[in-house]
Amino acid sequence: MIYNYGVLMKIGIFDSGIGGLTVLKEISKRLPSFELLYLGDTARLPYGIKSKKTVDKYSENNVRFLKSLGCKIIIVACNTASSYSTSLLKRKFNLPIFDVLSAGAQASSKSGAKRIGIIGTSSTIESRTYEKKLRKIDKSIKILSKACPIFAPMIEQGLSKKNYSKLIIKDNLQIFKNKKIDALILGCTHYPLIKKNIQDYLGSDVILIDSA
Repeated sequence: MIYNYGVLMKIGIFDSGIGGLTVLKEISKRLPSFELLYLGDTARLPYGIKSKKTVDKYSENNVRFLKSLGCKIIIVACNTASSYSTSLLKRKFNLPIFDVLSAGAQASSKSGAKRIGIIGTSSTIESRTYEKKLRKIDKSIKILSKACPIFAPMIEQGLSKKNYSKLIIKDNLQIFKNKKIDALILGCTHYPLIKKNIQDYLGSDVILIDSA
């Protein structure tokens, strides 16, 4: 699916599904004069359970396609692709390419939180990219990471509004409640779509940080 907005310079945004629309929404607010093209690769989702080699291939294909449509800037609005493929894409393409992990890490540091939780796909968590970026900013931060691979498919299939979705959230996030974290990084662009449910479970004292 491709969404086309605005005028002037084209910015290409891609994700493995609908999650990256949360990024597109925020960019459209801040850069209303830019034309935004969104590529949601629903045919090959989720990226979070695939190998680095596969995600690299998909990401390269996505950028090449967006470039063919005239995009001059690329936003990798997928945390898995950001953690695996950003360096490769910057080497392959002579375009400004931005990832969502750096923005998430910077927002976390500005929050002042010292006990930070991170949730994401299995690939994002296993890459430890968020942890590395946070450690560069502040080595004293305590970090707890957990893969929540069920969240993105639940959202894509429209099941996040079902009553049992709250039980799934509780089952996956209970460890963060027990550890009394200050902030939680939503390390997948799908997760802001269930942000309210996550906030309701963890409580208002926990700062939720999303890449968008």
